[in-house]
Amino acid sequence: MNMFIKKIFIIATVFLLSACSSSDDSGDTTSVTNVSVNDVTLTAGASSVVANGSDKVAFRAQVTDATGAGISGISVQFMQTIGTITAPDSDSDTSIEVVSTDDNGYAQIFLTSASNIGSSTVTANANGFVATASVDFV
Repeated sequence: MNMFIKKIFIIATVFLLSACSSSDDSGDTTSVTNVSVNDVTLTAGASSVVANGSDKVAFRAQVTDATGAGISGISVQFMQTIGTITAPDSDSDTSIEVVSTDDNGYAQIFLTSASNIGSSTVTANANGFVATASVDFV
């Protein structure tokens, strides 16, 4: 039975991978998924903020291609270990936010401090490329 499941998984994977590309009249295959992401960097706007449950610090991710140019329109998923995050165009604090990159490849969120002292690590994930940055709540 285990071998049967492996075969089904392989067939499904091949099917999904073949569905991710299209062909034009020249016979060249063009990927419809964004495979041009080469790197993600994440920068915190400060190394520490007051642990009062209301102070905020910005975190900015940049998504770049192989030439180092920013890529627009890429969804970046942000998560944190302590505190809450808010997208620039949102009023609600949450534990996960997804923000699209701007014309220069930047996506930004705000981390609201926890009310207790500690360190929070923010993670940015864009198409499987991951970067982290930390801030201390003091």
